[in-house]
Amino acid sequence: MRTRYYILIFSFSILSLSSCVNFKKQLSDPKYEGKSVLYKQKIKGNKNTSKYELEELVKQTPNRKFVLPFLMPYVKAYLIGEKRFDEQKTNQKFNSKIEKIDRKIAKNEGDTTKIQRLEKHRSKVRLKQQTVLKEGNWLMRSVGEPPALYDTTLAKRDLSQLQLYIQSKGYFHSSVTADTTSRNKKIKLTYNITEGIPHIINRVTYHANDTKINSLLKEKRKNRITREGNNYDVSKISQERERLFRLMKNNGYFDFQRQYIYFEVDSSITPYKVDIDAYIEDAEDATYLQYTIKEVDVYIDINKSDKNDTLEYKGIKYIYGDDQFSKKILNGSIKVRPNNLYSISETQTTQQQLGNIDIFKFVNISYQKTDSNQLIAYIHVSSFKKYQITTEGGVNLNVNQGQGLPGPFVNVSFKDRKVFNGFEILDLSARYSLESQVNLTDQDQVFRSREWGVNASLSFPKLLFPGKFKYNMDNFFPKTRIQVGYTDIGRVEYQRTNLKFVGSYELQNRKNQRIIISPVDLSIVNTTNKTERFQNYLETLKSNGNNLIASFNPSIIETFSVSYIFNNNDLTKNKQSYFMKVVAESGGQTFNFFQNTLGGANKNTVFDLPYYQFYKLNTDLRYYIPITKSTNLALRVNTGIARPYGFSDVLPYEKFFFTGGLNSNRAWNPRRLGPGNFIARDDNGEITYRFEQQGEIIFESNVEYRGKIAGFLHGAAFVDMGNVWTIKEDEARPGSQFEVENFFKELAIGAGIGLRFDFSFLIFRFDIGEKIWDPGRQLVVPFKDKYARVYNIGIGYPF
Repeated sequence: MRTRYYILIFSFSILSLSSCVNFKKQLSDPKYEGKSVLYKQKIKGNKNTSKYELEELVKQTPNRKFVLPFLMPYVKAYLIGEKRFDEQKTNQKFNSKIEKIDRKIAKNEGDTTKIQRLEKHRSKVRLKQQTVLKEGNWLMRSVGEPPALYDTTLAKRDLSQLQLYIQSKGYFHSSVTADTTSRNKKIKLTYNITEGIPHIINRVTYHANDTKINSLLKEKRKNRITREGNNYDVSKISQERERLFRLMKNNGYFDFQRQYIYFEVDSSITPYKVDIDAYIEDAEDATYLQYTIKEVDVYIDINKSDKNDTLEYKGIKYIYGDDQFSKKILNGSIKVRPNNLYSISETQTTQQQLGNIDIFKFVNISYQKTDSNQLIAYIHVSSFKKYQITTEGGVNLNVNQGQGLPGPFVNVSFKDRKVFNGFEILDLSARYSLESQVNLTDQDQVFRSREWGVNASLSFPKLLFPGKFKYNMDNFFPKTRIQVGYTDIGRVEYQRTNLKFVGSYELQNRKNQRIIISPVDLSIVNTTNKTERFQNYLETLKSNGNNLIASFNPSIIETFSVSYIFNNNDLTKNKQSYFMKVVAESGGQTFNFFQNTLGGANKNTVFDLPYYQFYKLNTDLRYYIPITKSTNLALRVNTGIARPYGFSDVLPYEKFFFTGGLNSNRAWNPRRLGPGNFIARDDNGEITYRFEQQGEIIFESNVEYRGKIAGFLHGAAFVDMGNVWTIKEDEARPGSQFEVENFFKELAIGAGIGLRFDFSFLIFRFDIGEKIWDPGRQLVVPFKDKYARVYNIGIGYPF
């Protein structure tokens, strides 16, 4: 295995060195006569303007490098493919194929079906012929990229764009120059930016001849985006135009357009200051009409029935087919109301609310003017099918230190929309899976764990909550979900079952923010069939002061939790984005209040089952930074603390923190890292990673550089570090306690490289993690160490 590994490294090194391109030699072709390659490009001097936005403006970019700045395998591949590409022979080859197809078409005259199939095939061949003649052979199209030839015209255009951008940020006296150095047909281009002193907004004044509009502008002036004292910024002017436009459209001005708003900027009065005047242009008929909603008509699946019925509920007219529906739910979701002024925000909110119910696949809202300044609102909705069955199957593959066996899984789910004609959604699902695992008490033994479970959830598009409070939540896309599930997990050491009941509320006030409140979260867990060896392991821990054995006793876990999720990441765009998830949990609170009523023989039990008192806080932060158009940097910090209190001296096993694995520190096996500087040893004193290591404090940090290699193949280089700790000293695991002075030297560090096969619908991942610093052994791990590396195979990105 190690020999193959060295061969792989040697081969990669040879390939990398061969990708160095001698442009003076390689560009000897006559078509490259007098041309040079843009080898390197830099932007310098910008202190207050975004470098990323500046780089986005520059359209002429150098060729991609691989790892090191002088390795250019993509250009190398293109030039190799170009030498082997013969346009005349390629054209003859495709023409020969087309002639062959034409002969088959003539031979099968009268067979319409076969002729149509042949003509379709001929069209594909011609299309491919055009692509190959235009873009070159496979090596040129799919792997390589043509040399980025330096173009003076494009360089001047980019220089001009940079200058305009800097000035648009208020640096009117800025300058942008370009310097080039050339050697061996390679050009290095540097854009030097001198920003100078910015112009500050001195005054903002709004003007409108219409008295109503003028009054409205004054009333909402406090919401302005362009404010006195801020730097002048054209993008802020654009945002202010959008604010004024929406202000008008939200106050009944149905016909108002963005072009009716214009700005005048004067920088001549006071040095380095600007006065801004915003104008609402006069209407052609000397007046702007404010429209009110005369009538709201809602059409529900009218194309699915020959006979449609009509009814009116709280001022809204519903025209519908055979299916029943909840007028109350729709009424709460429709913000466009009769007698209200026309509002674009209420229109968009109505579309979002109706779409959020997960009943309608199509929502369209249009308006029709009447003879007066009134509008009729038409809302057309089309429903999904009432019943939906989905199946999913695949293979789990867990590879750790070269060990791993495939395990199949299958999911079956059934969805029933409008269960009680109130837009409730019933979701029933079942799952069965096998997965290869490393034995907890013998890492050399690989076995398959078995897991099966059933789940039922019922979702309501409203808050099921007493009192009038729930009616104030309609703008937050409320949902109530009740869920019941049962899971059975079978492993060599034990069999564990979990009966779970959850009641939760979900609110979403913005597109990228969610709040989930779970006032009821009950689990009844039971561990059966523990092996003698595993039982002895737990008892040994207990004799040394570690009460982990209690986490495997039958118990009831009650939790109240609140989760906040922010996510503005757009997977279709390589842009700067953030993800944040904060989860706060408290266990045993409800049982504390009702213990006298529900308590068993002992005060710490409910229905004769022990329960836990604990709290837990976990924060997961992620930051995605674009480096180039095809590369980005992903950063992650995961922190948390969990602690038992009151009569509990141990956490439920599911509430502990673990680190290590394919989505954590990839140089360690799953859940085998830590805690602190503790490292497990067997009876012979040898290091062993056979046991899962739980902790009450976690800190994880990950940095991953991601970039496209060719086609669907992407690469990554990463550094992971982190650990778990106990709050108090664990005598069974010395060195596990968190101490500030030891924090940095107890951070396990791993690094590695990986491949991602991005098939759009699926991302298949392979990572090699190499231990750099092992806090348990307090050493820099040698490359030849038998525990040095871990191989991981997974689905999706690690974070």
